[in-house]
Amino acid sequence: MNPNQHGDWRTDVLALCYNREDKEGPMIARFWSARATPENWPAYERHFTDNVIPELRALKGYVASNLLKREADGGIEITVISFWHSLEAIDAFAGADREAAVVAPQAAAFLASYDRKVLHYQLAFADTPFDLRYG
Repeated sequence: MNPNQHGDWRTDVLALCYNREDKEGPMIARFWSARATPENWPAYERHFTDNVIPELRALKGYVASNLLKREADGGIEITVISFWHSLEAIDAFAGADREAAVVAPQAAAFLASYDRKVLHYQLAFADTPFDLRYG
């Protein structure tokens, strides 16, 4: 089924936000992983929502982020997926080495470890243009 044949309000949202195949190319998803202790997870989550998100929202080319957590081996595995309109937007955020993780010292203080490199993927399709908690 063609994703733009839903026949509801999401068609326009998906076309505008998630299925970008215009002159800038497809949207880019940036993946980064870290680990925290159960005790430090709440502080990291607060830092992410109170500091990281407002800073990202101020950047041209930033679209959205997802903060994922998973309990494993007595700790918390964290994955952040951020969405960007282009690699150029990511370059403006990350600097000369777009594969380098951008981790503020305040965030690093809450983490047991974190990846120094990120992965980038072209977004082929998405069907979640809203916060699933309130779906």
